[in-house]
Parts: sequence; C-alpha cells; structure tokens
Amino acid sequence: MVQYISVARKPSQAAVAQSVERRIGSAEVTGPIPVSSLKIPDDYQGFFVHVDVVICPFGENNQEMDGEYMEKEVSARLKLKKPYIQVRRNSGELTYGGDQGFFRGGSGPADARKNAMGCGVIAFSDLLLYLGNRDPKKITAESESYVNRVNGENAYKEYYNRIYDFLGGVSKRSGISGIKLAMRFNRLSKREKWNLRAFWGISAKKMYGRVEEMLSKDMPVILCIPMTLFKKNKEAGLPFYRMENGKMQKAATVSAHYVMVTEIVEERESGSPFFVISSWGKEYYVNWKEYETMMRKNFLGTILGNILYIR
Repeated sequence: MVQYISVARKPSQAAVAQSVERRIGSAEVTGPIPVSSLKIPDDYQGFFVHVDVVICPFGENNQEMDGEYMEKEVSARLKLKKPYIQVRRNSGELTYGGDQGFFRGGSGPADARKNAMGCGVIAFSDLLLYLGNRDPKKITAESESYVNRVNGENAYKEYYNRIYDFLGGVSKRSGISGIKLAMRFNRLSKREKWNLRAFWGISAKKMYGRVEEMLSKDMPVILCIPMTLFKKNKEAGLPFYRMENGKMQKAATVSAHYVMVTEIVEERESGSPFFVISSWGKEYYVNWKEYETMMRKNFLGTILGNILYIR
C-alpha cells in the first residue's frame, strides 16, 4: 500500500509538497525514514525495547496547489542565540539548515537512500554543527572542518557523510530510529566528555517545557512529526506554514518526518505558540496546538512523535 499526502503553494514559490509512503517490501527512491519509540520512562537507563516504523521524506514528484492564507502577526518568544546553520546551494541560494535533497539525483543507490531517508541524519548533523559553532569545546573530529562557516553544498555533503558513517548509516527499510539518535549522541558525549545525555521522549505533557528548556540553553531541538498508523488517519497530517508578506500560508501537510526546532514565536492576537523549524533547507512554522492534537489523537502518537531531549 502506498499513500501520498501533498499540499502546495502558489506557482511562484519553491516546492514544499510532502510525500508520505508506507510500504511492505522493498523501498523505492522516495522510500522510508523511520522514527523509533520506547515504552519506558524517559530517564530509564537500563534494558529497553524500541519499535521501528517506516516513515518518509519530502517527495519530489508531488504537484503543488494554492495554499491557505491566514493573517498572522508573530513575535519572538524564545530563540537560539546564534544564527542557525546555512548552506550555500550550488544555485547560490542560502538554506535554513541542511537538506537531504542535496543527494537527489546522486551517483547510485547510496545517494538515493540518503535523499529518501536522510531527515534524521540531517537533523543530527545540524545539531552537532550548531553546538560546535557556539562552543569550541563541542567541536568534534567529525565537525571541525565545517563549523563557524557557511559551507557549500558539496562540503556539507562531505560532512553529512561523516555523520552518516558515525551513525552507522540507515537501513533501506527502517532507516534510523529516534532511540538510535539518542544512543549515538550519548556515545559521542561520553567520548568528548561533554556531560550531556540524550533521551527519546515519550511524554506529551512534558514536551513543550522541554523544548523551552533546550532553546533557553541555546540548543536546537530535533522533533519528529508522528506517523499515522491507522488507515482512517492517513489523510491527517501536520500543516507546515510559511510566512509570506505578513501572511501565514499553509505550505505542506506532513507526517513521519524529522525537523529541527530553532525558535518559539507567539501569534500576537491569540498568544498561540508556533515552533519555527528547519526542514528541507527552509524555514517553516508549526502550530504547537495542532502538533499536540496530532500526537494525542493518533495511536502511539506521543511516542512516534516527540523530541530528542538533551540535558
């Protein structure tokens, strides 16, 4: 079974449609990226069980349509202290964070897998770059040649490949799990003597406060949009918004995807909080209440969708 979800924009804007595919059997180029869950307390350090599920990235074959507009004025509430990661595309455009699409049309199946399954690795790569940018003690052997600069697309791909190898690559069927991201971060933290520890969250009620906590400590937050497991929920995804000429425009409907939270803003009239996120090398807005609703109404949503909590 294959399912696609796509919401688009005005024809003049860049592509932001999302493809979601769940398949039994071999994965195609637009194939899976996973997120993992564990049914144990967040702070538990002993034996654990985790569940890998197949989730998918931005699909390159979706068409776009006119988005939905809302008049929104937002004010910054909490944000990272330093500018977020930028990469100069081969076209000359500057990104907002890394983009797995750098590997689109690459040299073989390995690049196809990175393009199809790379959102978790992108998020982990950008996390390490940002930590190294703000603190020389957080520079690692993997990141030392790439921190405190705007990398070109090819240089970023070289860096990504280092992190990909450090993470042990991704499975062509189940990609990389959230718990594996936590375990590899903890291995790196131990190696570098950082005195930091990561956990894959399972709590909905603690999540917003933990995002605030990490941003207040100048640490970007890896967030996963949960997968919808049941057929009746397949059309339900999370809206991503773009700010265009003072208007909040619905740009994509997304599920099963890692992004990076870099800021919290509030809608001035209602006070509703939005996460500012990096995804596919662009800046988007996610309504916290819409995200929370999606987590709570979907089976295992608070586990399949959560954050890499680092303290």
